[in-house]
Amino acid sequence: MQTAGEIACASFPRRLIQAIEDRDLDRVCALHHPDIEMESAQTPGAIIRGAADARARADQLLHDNSMLAVSLESVEPLADNALLARVAFRRSVSETGHQLDMCWLLWQLKDGLLWRQYTGPETELRAKAAALAATELSER
Repeated sequence: MQTAGEIACASFPRRLIQAIEDRDLDRVCALHHPDIEMESAQTPGAIIRGAADARARADQLLHDNSMLAVSLESVEPLADNALLARVAFRRSVSETGHQLDMCWLLWQLKDGLLWRQYTGPETELRAKAAALAATELSER
């Protein structure tokens, strides 16, 4: 039998992608933990900290590009509260018409909400997830 945390973790990707597809800022932000910290998938090196910053970035993502399409290519649970996702972002650009960006994201959930997001190559994110799980175990 699945715990409430496992159910929330399993449904999180679908709920997030649907909220983005619907361009529903309130639903996207309802999936953010108040203490959210995210590495930006669109702006390498940018760190988004706190609910207000995350809301502003989500608003920009949802409304600055009418052709935005986000799809979940794969998702894999790596721990009780961690998901490794491969996500595709399609957006319009003036030079070529459309741009497709594929990225790997490691989502760490807390209370069923997005608490941390890391970006990078798949192997690095798998190692990060293992390190986070080991740290969590040692703190128990």
